[in-house]
Amino acid sequence: VTECEFRFRSLKDHLTAINSPFVFGSEDCTGVVPRIEYDGATNCFIGFSSPLVHGLPLINEFKTDDFEQLKTWFETKDKSTLINLHMMQPLSPTLSSSTSFILSAYGTNNRAIANDILRRWLFIYEQCYAEGMYFFHTSIKF
Repeated sequence: VTECEFRFRSLKDHLTAINSPFVFGSEDCTGVVPRIEYDGATNCFIGFSSPLVHGLPLINEFKTDDFEQLKTWFETKDKSTLINLHMMQPLSPTLSSSTSFILSAYGTNNRAIANDILRRWLFIYEQCYAEGMYFFHTSIKF
């Protein structure tokens, strides 16, 4: 799972494998120990609080080869104190084949406003619909 990436194509493949286009979504945060790590697969630094644009976290926002830039981020950017997780639960007649799916995960500082959350879930709904998935409900903790 790449931080901040919404994995709609993988979700579609998962739903196709269990023969169900229906899904239930939830979003929640949990506390984490703030720390910065390097992800060699994406050449990004993970652990800073991802900025939101229209409610969506920016993918690969903290990518650099410049030590001075990294130093500036450590001095000016918030470290994530929470991880925000979007889980999708496929709805199928055989619940034994219906395993939960991580749609996205990213670090946050919990400074999102209600409009950010509503825009994010509208985006999730629209992307699911565009992929032929039927999104029934969402559960969000404010």
